[in-house]
Amino acid sequence: MIINYQLGKFSFTEYDEDWNEHSYIWKISEFYSDFPFLPQLNFREIDSISFEDDRDLYLITYHPKLKKEAVGGCTTPDIHPFLKALNDNKNAIKARAYELMNQQSTPHEPAVDVITELTALKKRLSKLEDDVGRMKSR
Repeated sequence: MIINYQLGKFSFTEYDEDWNEHSYIWKISEFYSDFPFLPQLNFREIDSISFEDDRDLYLITYHPKLKKEAVGGCTTPDIHPFLKALNDNKNAIKARAYELMNQQSTPHEPAVDVITELTALKKRLSKLEDDVGRMKSR
């Protein structure tokens, strides 16, 4: 499972046994809305976040102008509270990502059954035509 942050967006990516990619992208506010228990970070300072538990890669890099040293690397997610929180909640994040992916792939039913509506309108029009015809014949 891969969770990345870059350019103001978080992404979840996972590959199945056939190497098909499954991914979902959140804006920062949406990510925190779905996972409010995660520690708040100053995203004006952060350039990228990499959480790749398959490769044991846990890394937070800062914008180069800040000259701040990156946190993590190929170590443990316990190196930073945010990375630890991702690790502790990775099943919840994965479940929510798949839930959102399924919502995107489910075809949305129209709010109104168009065929039924058109049939009803045809009947009403036909009745009006009959009524007008009867009125003219009087």
